[in-house]
Amino acid sequence: TFSPFMHSGTSHRSAFEGEIEAIRLALTQLNVQSKSFQNAVIFTDSNSALQLIASSRTSISRDITECVQQIHALK
Repeated sequence: TFSPFMHSGTSHRSAFEGEIEAIRLALTQLNVQSKSFQNAVIFTDSNSALQLIASSRTSISRDITECVQQIHALK
């Protein structure tokens, strides 16, 4: 996963954690620019990351919690 917003210190993270981070960053950018669009699509091939974010009721990680908060802020 590549993003110009990712920190250089993320090299020790797993690919799965990188997918979560990329989704979180995309959601953050959407919230910053929420008045610029009516609909948005985030493309990812990580079905497991999407399932975890969608079903998360408890804080598994800071990134998951932030994804859920960002999604609720867009509604």
